[in-house]
Amino acid sequence: MPKYLMLDHGGVLDGAVLDDISTINENDDLVLEYFDWGGAQVLKNGVNIVGTINRLVKHYGYEVVFHSKNIEDDQIKILKQLQQACIEKGLKFPEVHAMAVYDKKRYENHSSDAPAKILRQDGILFAGWGKDDLNGKASVRRALEQLLGIREEDRRNHIVFDDGKPNVDTPIEEGYQAYLIGKEQGQKTLDEALEEVILEAKFEAKQEVDETVGKPSQHQVKENSASVKSSEIPAAPLEQLRKDLIKKIDDYLEWRENKDSDDGRGYKLGLFTKLRHYTEFGKLRAENLRTTLSTANSENLIATLQQHLQMDSKLNNHSLDTYLLEAVAQHATLFNIMKDINLGGKKGREELRELVQDYPAKVSMNSSFI
Repeated sequence: MPKYLMLDHGGVLDGAVLDDISTINENDDLVLEYFDWGGAQVLKNGVNIVGTINRLVKHYGYEVVFHSKNIEDDQIKILKQLQQACIEKGLKFPEVHAMAVYDKKRYENHSSDAPAKILRQDGILFAGWGKDDLNGKASVRRALEQLLGIREEDRRNHIVFDDGKPNVDTPIEEGYQAYLIGKEQGQKTLDEALEEVILEAKFEAKQEVDETVGKPSQHQVKENSASVKSSEIPAAPLEQLRKDLIKKIDDYLEWRENKDSDDGRGYKLGLFTKLRHYTEFGKLRAENLRTTLSTANSENLIATLQQHLQMDSKLNNHSLDTYLLEAVAQHATLFNIMKDINLGGKKGREELRELVQDYPAKVSMNSSFI
């Protein structure tokens, strides 16, 4: 059975209203809507958030479900805003599997434990009800349980993300996992919560592999040998990685400045390739990344690279991200690359990008390389 990321809208997926749009980070934030009075609805760090959700869906068996009781039109409006904001950043918002719709007019004869079950033309399932409105959004979960076949013993596999304390405390009492989203003490931002989820998913996947091959689990290794930490990396390899990444960005920028050159870096280079390249990737994007990599702390270097790669470019022959992956390939030991990967084609580039994305994002410094 799939595992569900049960995501609320207000204060979670739709972020917050910003009065001062000058605080919007064009590289990291998703703008859902600009208001006539000058403010905007913004999901801070939305690029990273969507990238993490996509990885959880693609690699770890999760599906996205809305944990909201809004009417159908309001939920679809938010979904379309998120989809459009992602398109503008070169991202794809993940498919939404299901939602619950509380509408006292349309579904007045349905209770949450016997909702109307409907498949929309866009493939989204939804459960509609209008009779009851239980505390802590319990009606939302009862409707979803009926729609998706979630049994009581399965609740521990699913995770609620909500910004209302009762809407988090109640599902925890029911057996769900849950995160209280916000910036106050005892709360986590959505990107922080999702980062915990993906780290746990990686840990569980590693345990399954260890059990399959008869090796001690990661938990056992931590207990038996505190000095062995796979995330400990000395400064020298990271600084060399920084230099190689920046060198590749410089190569990319130089290639852009000489668009009429016949230098195809070993690839066939025609007019269409040039036009597609120059319309798809901007000089400013490369220059911003170069500045960020130059100033990032060593321990955050890989996380910076991961955040950039989460934008899921098309990885054409002359794309910026292809240049970056060529630099990564020079550091096979650092990234635990155990086999040869052919970067001459899209499949190999995508494989290497996924290896980088799944690598522990934040590393600590140590005097010995393990």
